[in-house]
Amino acid sequence: MAALFDADMLGERLRAWVARSGLAPQAARLLEDALRGPFERGEAGRIAGLPEPSAQEMLGALTAAGMLATDGAQRVSLRFPDDARALLFPRLYPEAETR
Repeated sequence: MAALFDADMLGERLRAWVARSGLAPQAARLLEDALRGPFERGEAGRIAGLPEPSAQEMLGALTAAGMLATDGAQRVSLRFPDDARALLFPRLYPEAETR
């Protein structure tokens, strides 16, 4: 089952998703950090290497895309929206690649 997730390559696939989405490359830093576990919303600037307003705007874009979510405590966590599943998990959803 672990081979289906191919977790070792997920960071690379997250960077590919960012490139396809047209977001700045720093967005991948936020996704990769969230892959390791939730982080505080206020840490986004440090993680992305951006001024805080830019980092918050990027968080908003990633949240709108369904890739990140925040809870009531302002912790940010990674999500996997349906429209990204074929790119992120090609071994789990091989039929999605043929569409």
